[in-house]
Amino acid sequence: MIGFNVSEAGHVVNLIPPVDGNAGAPVTCQRFSMKGWDHVSIIVQLGVTAGTPTSILLSAYTAVSGGTRTAIGFRYYSQTTAGTSNDVLSTPTVVAATGITTISGNDNIFYTIELDSPELEAVVNGGGSESPYLQLEVTMPSSSNLVSAVAILSAGRQQYQSNATVCV
Repeated sequence: MIGFNVSEAGHVVNLIPPVDGNAGAPVTCQRFSMKGWDHVSIIVQLGVTAGTPTSILLSAYTAVSGGTRTAIGFRYYSQTTAGTSNDVLSTPTVVAATGITTISGNDNIFYTIELDSPELEAVVNGGGSESPYLQLEVTMPSSSNLVSAVAILSAGRQQYQSNATVCV
């Protein structure tokens, strides 16, 4: 095999299936763990937008349910040129725990968030947690906005053709 086979050398998590986030409330994904993985790429896609989303946030939690929430900074790349034929990403931008707050109002764009496990572990329990959980949140206006997100975990510590769930 040539290249990176996502199905075997990575783990794909459907964070936010395509949804119309028109409730004026955040669209959040289920939490997932990076335990056993050293990197995550999160791709957030915005389709037709009647109003511009106000933020894209990433938070770490100490448990799959409940636990302590810590907003975290990250680096991201963007493709904010309108239209479906555009695939060139920007240079990296590093944001604080406030996340991405300047979002393009163009249709059919995407943002790619990149995070390494040491960056995540450093913010949860001062680096003492081996399996912190992540949760993505996209804050939507009260107008119709199509959004979806997928996480691709890579640099697995133990990789098999069939990987265990990261959502529990």
